[in-house]
Amino acid sequence: MSSPALLLVAYDARQAASRHRLRQSVQHHAVGHQRSLYEQFPEAGEQKTLVRLLQARKEASDDLWIFVIDPRAQKIFLGCATTPHQFSGAILS
Repeated sequence: MSSPALLLVAYDARQAASRHRLRQSVQHHAVGHQRSLYEQFPEAGEQKTLVRLLQARKEASDDLWIFVIDPRAQKIFLGCATTPHQFSGAILS
C-alpha cells in the first residue's frame, strides 16, 4: 500500500466568518499548521471530500490553494529547528 500524498492547504479569507469556516474544515485532519497553511496526509477518498468541502465553504472573494506533494519525492531538509532553551543568540527589543 502506498503512503498518502502530503497536502498543503492554504487560504486567504477576507472575512472572519469565512476564515473560521475554512480553519474548522482543515484543522480536524491537519498534522501541522502555521497561520493559514495546513499540512495533511488524507487518504484518497478524504482528499476529494476535503476539496469539495473547502470549495463549498469559501466565499467568492477568498483565495484557496491546495498543493499535492508526491510521496515519492526526495525530501531535503534545510536548517534545524531549535527549542527556545537551545537559543544562544541575543533578543533585541
